[in-house]
Amino acid sequence: MKKLLIACALLAAMTANAQKPLNNKSQMNKAESTMQEAMKDPKNINYEKLAEAEELISSCMKEGVAKDMPKTWFVAGRIETIKMNKMLTDRVANDGKMDYDAFFENQDKIVKYFSECDRLEHTPDAKGKMPKEEYRPQIQQTAKQCRANLRIAGGQNATKDPEKAIYYINAYKESAGNTIFAGMEDVKLENDPEMPDVAYYLATALRKKGDMDGYAAALQDALKSKQYGKGALGELATYYTQKGDKANALKCYKEGFDKYPDEPIFGRMLMSSQFNAEDYEGCMQTVEKMKAQFPDDDVAYSIEGHINFKNKKYAEAKAAYKTAYEKNPEATNNLQGAAQAAWMQLSTDNKNKELLKETLELYKQFEAAAPDQGSVWGEALYILYTNSQQPNQAKAYKKYYSGK
Repeated sequence: MKKLLIACALLAAMTANAQKPLNNKSQMNKAESTMQEAMKDPKNINYEKLAEAEELISSCMKEGVAKDMPKTWFVAGRIETIKMNKMLTDRVANDGKMDYDAFFENQDKIVKYFSECDRLEHTPDAKGKMPKEEYRPQIQQTAKQCRANLRIAGGQNATKDPEKAIYYINAYKESAGNTIFAGMEDVKLENDPEMPDVAYYLATALRKKGDMDGYAAALQDALKSKQYGKGALGELATYYTQKGDKANALKCYKEGFDKYPDEPIFGRMLMSSQFNAEDYEGCMQTVEKMKAQFPDDDVAYSIEGHINFKNKKYAEAKAAYKTAYEKNPEATNNLQGAAQAAWMQLSTDNKNKELLKETLELYKQFEAAAPDQGSVWGEALYILYTNSQQPNQAKAYKKYYSGK
């Protein structure tokens, strides 16, 4: 019976020892002193000693009583800031070149380590007693600056590594609630002026991943971005167009046309959408605004020509197409439109010699501007030369004539 009692006592002692946290406080203090030794001469840091300190502190961060001590995470964060300073110094010496992946990982660690230091420093003990604040004044600003680089990491990785970009964006957003940033109103997401830019980075990463619904949702949040808002609105319009959601695409074009009066693309897309929807009245109103805002833009005049042609106002259509071509001679479709409008005029007034001459000249111009479009101008020139009593010139185009 006595042997049994002794065995039970030994087992109880072993269990108590197993449950008792590893007392690695001395190792943590050793890591701190080793780091300080490495920093003895700030101009000539002993990076071998610093690596020793990092190895010592790394296990303290994972287990034992040191894991729950603010100093452990302070030391870990300080080691990372020393490494950060070296990266930045080397960057200057290397003409701006840097291993940005390593740098952003470093920034992430600094935010995490200093945040954990602050959390522990502001967590009451078992008796409800709050530890004395020691570290926050030393680490808060550094953590804030490094957190800003997480946002940049999200932007830089948005297209080349979307998963990494999403990780950093989430780290940036989630860290805003860390205790270390208590009292910093500008860090709160609702007050952060950078959040629309962050939303655009997220949208870009999600598009790269193929998550188009998430992409569209993020674009909505990016619309307030000063830098990316215009592009976000254009992308959102394209997203709706590709989905066949004409109503929301049109809404985006209208918003862009009103919001960005210096950007013609929204007006062009709005006119095109209105024209395709046969909203000629609304389209013409947009045309007039576009002509006022962008007097040298050929697209507004071209669409004005389309509307007048559709409404059988051929003289007005011809004038609009000619103006469009004058503003952009590379857009030969406008010259074609002017010639065809003149042709339609002539069909209702075939005795008008001046109109016949003008129509012939327009088709000759179109031939010169678009020599590969014989199927369009060839037959018309044959008929026009014939009707102008110029049989010799007409012969050259007879091959295009489909009549008898």
